[in-house]
Amino acid sequence: MTTQPSQIQPSKNSLARQKDLIFKHFPDEKEAIELFQEVQRFGDYCRYCPLIKKVIYFDAEIALGAYNQLQRESAEKEKWFRSQQQGKDLGETICLNWLKQHAKDWNDFWKRTHTYIPSNSC
Repeated sequence: MTTQPSQIQPSKNSLARQKDLIFKHFPDEKEAIELFQEVQRFGDYCRYCPLIKKVIYFDAEIALGAYNQLQRESAEKEKWFRSQQQGKDLGETICLNWLKQHAKDWNDFWKRTHTYIPSNSC
């Protein structure tokens, strides 16, 4: 059973509260910003839970899609940054190198800060 976005979409007050809690629980500002931006972006399908200090997804397919998309975007940021430094497009090799060098750390961060709870168990 898939949860309808309207059932869990946070209100503006709820989003502001989630932001406050995220920044309170994650002293690393970069991590806090990334998590809050994710909650803003995928807020129809996830929310931040202060009790377990994790972003909770309610649909496994959406959680996997968000995981893949956010990891790819991290690799793309590295590609953009390095390409800007070199003054030319460095291509997909940079993304592949990012995956080899940083995918494990990124995955560990995801596991530490995210979880999936089926919507029919809430």
